[in-house]
Amino acid sequence: MERYLDRAINGDKAAEAELIKFLAVRFRLFVRHWVEDKAAGEDIIQDAIVTVLEKYKKERFEIGFEAWAYGILRMKVRQYFQAAKAEKRKFATGFSEGQTEIAATSLDPALVERLLACLGRLVQVNRRYARILNLVYQGYRVREICEKLRMNQGNFYVALHRARAMLKACLENRET
Repeated sequence: MERYLDRAINGDKAAEAELIKFLAVRFRLFVRHWVEDKAAGEDIIQDAIVTVLEKYKKERFEIGFEAWAYGILRMKVRQYFQAAKAEKRKFATGFSEGQTEIAATSLDPALVERLLACLGRLVQVNRRYARILNLVYQGYRVREICEKLRMNQGNFYVALHRARAMLKACLENRET
């Protein structure tokens, strides 16, 4: 392994290819134990190999090349699970992490925290109200929202009014 590494660092493309083959086989074994989705596992492996290829020539290996490469792979697997968790949270609450980050940069942090807590409570009380607020926030038209939620416009406006009232009451620290 060290011989291939030295040759690859010095520009030998055949040695670099052998190094990548060696890592790919071992990465597959590792990822198979952690990630059930084969396609996602292959994406993780590819991403880790690309990162190794980008950085290995500039890196000084204090722990060894293989341990360093496995560290990159572990980081990629961790990122996969964090992204999956964020996606799950997005579907549970109706709001993505990017939206909360944008809100956090342009608003008072205490207000953002209260707003997110109130939206979480609103989801627990009535998920449909939270979904209506989310769709309105995203800029959907009333007709589109009514089609998505299979409701008429009269019911939509009543639900929107109730959702806003519950959110306002929560933000003013009144009961929902």
